[in-house]
Amino acid sequence: MTMRSPSRTLRFGLFALALVGAVAGCGGGSAPTDGAQAFATRVAQQPPAAQRKLSVTAGHPVDAKALLDWIEYKYPALFPRGPASIALDYEGKTYTIREYEHAAGKRYAGVTTQGEVYGLGDFTNNLLQSFGVLADFAAEIAADSCNVYPGSCPAAVAGLPADLLSRPAHPDCAALRSGTYRWLNPADSDPEWNTYLAQVDAPTGRITFPDGSVQTATSTGNCTFNASGTNIVVSPAGVMITTGRNQNNQQVISVGFPEQAAALDTLAGISNWSSYRRIDSGPSGQTWRTSFGTIEFGPDGRRLSMNLCAGMAACIPSTSQLGSLQPNAAGGLDLVVPNDRTIRVFPYRPASGDVTWFGVADGNLIVGTRQKSLPLPAVGDPLPLWTIQINWTGNAATSFTDTSGSVTAVDTATRTYTRTLASGRTDVWNIDSPRFGLRYRVGSPTSAELLNMPLPGLGMSVYGAVVGETALNTGLFGFGVSK
Repeated sequence: MTMRSPSRTLRFGLFALALVGAVAGCGGGSAPTDGAQAFATRVAQQPPAAQRKLSVTAGHPVDAKALLDWIEYKYPALFPRGPASIALDYEGKTYTIREYEHAAGKRYAGVTTQGEVYGLGDFTNNLLQSFGVLADFAAEIAADSCNVYPGSCPAAVAGLPADLLSRPAHPDCAALRSGTYRWLNPADSDPEWNTYLAQVDAPTGRITFPDGSVQTATSTGNCTFNASGTNIVVSPAGVMITTGRNQNNQQVISVGFPEQAAALDTLAGISNWSSYRRIDSGPSGQTWRTSFGTIEFGPDGRRLSMNLCAGMAACIPSTSQLGSLQPNAAGGLDLVVPNDRTIRVFPYRPASGDVTWFGVADGNLIVGTRQKSLPLPAVGDPLPLWTIQINWTGNAATSFTDTSGSVTAVDTATRTYTRTLASGRTDVWNIDSPRFGLRYRVGSPTSAELLNMPLPGLGMSVYGAVVGETALNTGLFGFGVSK
């Protein structure tokens, strides 16, 4: 059975708005040019910044290089990577700047030794314009640093949130702690059991459901359990994945994790997401498919963008209205999309501080995490792993599969590594492909073409088959859970 009873924002916005205006063709024309020409003349006379020592006022968490590298990552069409930094004294200020060639004229971005951020070009109407100070951008720069410098961040260590460490643990599984757990049963048609709260007494394995009924999870080793026919695995960060029969006698997957409070800014930034969703019935009956995409939320909960990404193809914007996140008194957040649907969303933050969110809507399960460049593993790294997957009919496997292996080769130039399983099968994985935070496996006669999305800090990943939007009877979706 399934687990149920039977100010910074304003300045940053101005910067982004000015850049958007440049893309739309604003500026130029009758814009003043004398100041821009004078600035450009001085730039041409200066040596590279590396030849002059510049400093940033003490106390700033980021420096000029970090800001300039970040805008090249954030707005590559406007500020393409490549230009060297230049030191410049101009009208009583010392700048570190970069000069960008563009069809609309030269563009400049710079930071003074006092940490002031300036821009000049068609996006400022060719007037030297202030965009605040480095501190205004510090949080965003820090959040994107792994993507600005791919491969520079170590893998997040999976672990329990600090508040769970003092709670009673199961004697055979330190990751299972007592407390209130949020449970998601996306395939359950009863809204009361689609998502609910259950009480877990970890030392005894007793799970008490909202209707007062109880199931006892019996340890089967390696943080796996069985409760009345439902198989359970617990990740190192305390997230449970279960496989069992639902009320329609269908084998389905459920997800459970310790309940946490959720603020609107919890999901701010760009996330990768993956979902397993039911589509129109095909020739062989009901068909389910894995989808991947990206989504961006502002700190106020507004959904700023939504992209659908079919397999390895380029992402395309969603045609649905953007909507926004809103608090839900029953827990978590609601993503309210006008004239469409409401998606229940529940974030979970483990010890690493990374946020993964789980959503349910219309029988579909959605999993997302902030887009973040992945590090390469090292040769010899062990990869102890349980996996569980659902096929294209929506039926899950009845038990977890041990797919443990180790890393047997790494290519830093191509950012690929080879995983060899105990069975002898080898898989080659491409890191940060096709986007930051994803891994891609080329298909073979013995293994499907897959995309894999690690969930930092959880000791987990989700994966799905790479199929086109019109392909039938080929989809699969699964979870990987570290032992």
